[in-house]
Amino acid sequence: FTLTESATLTFEGANASHPLDLVYIKKLADLVHERTTATDAYGTICLPYVFSVEGAKIYQAELNSAKDYVELTEVETPVAGMPYIYQATADAQKFAYTEGEIVDEAGSLGPLVGVLVDTPATEGTYVLQIQNGVQAFYKAGATVLIKIPAYRAYLSVPASEAKMIGFTGKATAITAINALTSGSAKIYDINGRELKSLQKGVNVVNGVKVLVK
Repeated sequence: FTLTESATLTFEGANASHPLDLVYIKKLADLVHERTTATDAYGTICLPYVFSVEGAKIYQAELNSAKDYVELTEVETPVAGMPYIYQATADAQKFAYTEGEIVDEAGSLGPLVGVLVDTPATEGTYVLQIQNGVQAFYKAGATVLIKIPAYRAYLSVPASEAKMIGFTGKATAITAINALTSGSAKIYDINGRELKSLQKGVNVVNGVKVLVK
């Protein structure tokens, strides 16, 4: 729908408590979602409207046939209700409404699945987190409840055995990394010396550079 100066709105049914109900009293042109993701860090975004972006680059995720590699392609105009990964180019981001109707349901693009309300992570899906100083998509287990906040997204990679899906640092792809706790991962410093665990600075994990702050 589109608001006008004389619009009268009535909310009924199961969606009456949707998080966006409170902002319907505003003009759509004033609708802005804000984040404070640190420069160069990543986030996920799924908004129920077409939006412009300040302070970040938006990417669409696609899974290769072997299901061990996720390629990121930059997107100029996001689609309402679709999920994306973004990389911050500043320490604050604004995602502002530009045009069109507000949608009621989140969709999926490739392996990325969007959510418009707080959603518990399903076992086997991957949620963007920071663990031990490393930002990556970590696999959700059966015993620890992980909540995915509203207006974000998670990765669904069927049959994947990777416990962690991390960024290569090139802002062009994500690659599967074996569980760091399983002993199967090889970790080196930038000089090629093998490490027992991740250290501050640049680490090379299974051939992928991982920055620990």
